[in-house]
Amino acid sequence: MFRIYILPVVLMLLVTGAAQGLEYPFQAGTQVIFDATSVGMGQPAMAIRYELWLLGEREPGKFEAIWVFFNNPRKPEESLAGALLLTIDKYGAKIFPREREVTYILQEAVETFIPDLTQVTAFDKVWKGPPVVTGRYFSYQPLGEENGLVRCSFAQYGEDKMDQIVGVLTSGEAFFDPKANWLKEIRLATTQQTQQGPMIVSNATARLTRVVQKDEQWAAKRREEARAFFVALQQHDDLLFKANDDLSSATITLAPLEQMWQTYLTANQTSIFAALAKNHMQVMKAELPVLQGLWASRKKIVGSGAPSWTLKDPQGTSYSLAQAGQQPVLMVFWSRMSWESLMAIRELKAMKAEYEPRGLLVYPINLDATDKDAIDSLAVLDANMVTLRNTDPNLLSMYGIPIGVLPAAVILDRQHKIADVRYGWGKRVFKELRTRIEAALQP
Repeated sequence: MFRIYILPVVLMLLVTGAAQGLEYPFQAGTQVIFDATSVGMGQPAMAIRYELWLLGEREPGKFEAIWVFFNNPRKPEESLAGALLLTIDKYGAKIFPREREVTYILQEAVETFIPDLTQVTAFDKVWKGPPVVTGRYFSYQPLGEENGLVRCSFAQYGEDKMDQIVGVLTSGEAFFDPKANWLKEIRLATTQQTQQGPMIVSNATARLTRVVQKDEQWAAKRREEARAFFVALQQHDDLLFKANDDLSSATITLAPLEQMWQTYLTANQTSIFAALAKNHMQVMKAELPVLQGLWASRKKIVGSGAPSWTLKDPQGTSYSLAQAGQQPVLMVFWSRMSWESLMAIRELKAMKAEYEPRGLLVYPINLDATDKDAIDSLAVLDANMVTLRNTDPNLLSMYGIPIGVLPAAVILDRQHKIADVRYGWGKRVFKELRTRIEAALQP
């Protein structure tokens, strides 16, 4: 479902063979402000404000920047709710120095509002943007001029036609200022395929509200505040990652996180990021029990013998864990209805090609309603692999996987002891999977 705080739209424009891209009127101290509204099916309208802050020019044409968003804009309860570091050049090309799965949605948002125009010489051709980290991209078609703006139709797609597999389409209109190259307005509708046909599940609009040129004092203050906050955020992440990757204990209490953020807040009481730090603490208080539950489930089974199973492929051929002999095994539980699962299957293709020749057995295990769902999905993804189908929720629980947590990967060593269980997808998850696989492949 389309939600305003993720705004899953990718607005990166590409024209094959373009000589030089269109430029934004960026300067150190530029503040770009967008106001957005989203209405989900059966839900009240949500308002949010996005801002790009250019804090300094690292080198000619390349800027140190922060992308932020505020909840409840223009209300007493307005608060900074998210922030993302990046480097952006005068064409809108971006580099994200820190990969955090929880900020992938912010990467999508900044690509939405500040498109990469590196390969665009004019708003006069059909454009197809390269995908962002989540595998989504947009295709645009200019429709003419309207009130001095270039009007374009567009649709959001997924790499390997993933949008067709999950049956979700986001489309609408975008309006560009041909003088300054800003995206001035965007209107979105997201539809979900159902048995009764396509159903609109959300609508959203966003408008460029203001472009303000701040002075060096403002930029310097924001730089100082941002650096202090992101140092604390790195410490926050390091504590969580250490706990997550420590298979012997795999636990953490709230105390060290609270102490770390309290130290930050004591030294940065007036920072614009102070509210965001407090929000991180509130989120952790709510989410830490969930993480602790996942870690407890994993800790309970890691190092123990893998529960036996016998499953069938779509052709009816039976496979069992006992048939694997002394080969290490990678099992990935997935569903075609989960975009994250499809991203995991795309990564699994690469892992299969790399590790199967070295002795790893790869078993995708789908949880879809029919075999045809899985077959069709793998065909669209061009994934030449056998998938097994599981309809028993007990198998998931035996491997420490809560119902609904997909994708999930389980690695077995040569003795078929559970070496690790990983939940979700993302660059860090895949990196850790590869580390565990390398260890499992050792003689």
